[in-house]
Amino acid sequence: VLIVCSTGLAGIMLLNYQQDYTVWVLPLIIVCLFAFLVAHCFLSIYEMVVDVLFLCFAIDTKYNDGSPGREFYMDKVLMEFVENSRKAMKEAGKGGVADARELKPM
Repeated sequence: VLIVCSTGLAGIMLLNYQQDYTVWVLPLIIVCLFAFLVAHCFLSIYEMVVDVLFLCFAIDTKYNDGSPGREFYMDKVLMEFVENSRKAMKEAGKGGVADARELKPM
C-alpha cells in the first residue's frame, strides 16, 4: 500500500503540471496497478524465502542435535533468535501480563 500510494503521489506531482496531457488519470491508475503487482510479487518471494528458511531450520533441528558428527547446519544467529523467542513464549505463558488479556475457555 505504501508503494502504491507513493507511486500515485509521485505520478500526481509529475503529471499534474504537464500542460500537454489533458487526461492523466488513466495512465496514473495503470502505473499504480503495475506498482501494486511489482510490490506484491516482491513481497511474495520474500515471504516464500522466509518460510523456506524456517522449514530448513525445523528439518535441521529434527535430524541434527549438535553433537560431533551431527552438527547443526543453521546459522548461530538464527539459532539464538529462535531460542530467545522460545524462552520469551514460555515466560509469557507462566502467568504474566499476556495471561490476563487472553480469553479463557469456559
